[in-house]
Amino acid sequence: MPMPSPPIELHHANWRLQVDPALGGSVLGLWLGGTPVLRPTLEAATHAGQSAAYPLVPDSNRIGRGQMDWRGERYSLRNGFNGEAHALHGVGFMRPWTVVEQQVATLVLRLVHAPDEFWPFAFEAEQRFELGPDGLRLTMSARNTDARVQPMGLGWHPYFVRRSGSALDLPVMMFCRAPPRRCRVCAALSLTCGWTIVLTGLARWPSCSMPICRWRWKPTAGIGWCTPQWAQRFSVSNQ
Repeated sequence: MPMPSPPIELHHANWRLQVDPALGGSVLGLWLGGTPVLRPTLEAATHAGQSAAYPLVPDSNRIGRGQMDWRGERYSLRNGFNGEAHALHGVGFMRPWTVVEQQVATLVLRLVHAPDEFWPFAFEAEQRFELGPDGLRLTMSARNTDARVQPMGLGWHPYFVRRSGSALDLPVMMFCRAPPRRCRVCAALSLTCGWTIVLTGLARWPSCSMPICRWRWKPTAGIGWCTPQWAQRFSVSNQ
């Protein structure tokens, strides 16, 4: 059995990025100098969900009960992420990706998918990682290689390091669909479930998840860390 390839490391100035093509094309870590921007992945990690960031392709989030209606056909999708009944986060995180380009600060990975129980259509996807003076730029694309028209979407699932004093600038309009007293975020923010909530500006964010909500957001969000010794601010953009 061939030994798995070691992770790939990119460098540019004080930026450093580690990517593991074999672990679902996942990012293992992103550092500015000695400061981790994304959570570092443990060496014992065996699942992309334990990484610093992983790709969501050809869909993100949940497909209810694994049942997808498309062009008059119903497709049953298997969940390869966890034990939920819903199909979750596509197939990109499950499969090894192939290196098609590698330079000091640039890496391109490709995934070729054949129809299976997790996704019934053929497609190809690419991730392009580029380190520059301002940080990491990720470009993701997907191409339908099936004879049939298929629905497709893309996403990326980063885990940023949370520190004491962390603040989040998330210019979103949130539609909370949870029944009263069911949404932990609303409870933490002293808000009433079922209402539209507008969040703007750099602010502290509750330590909880948001399972039953919908979002509208502007293209850029920010994270700030501030201590008596230093301050940093990072932004995430889809442009």
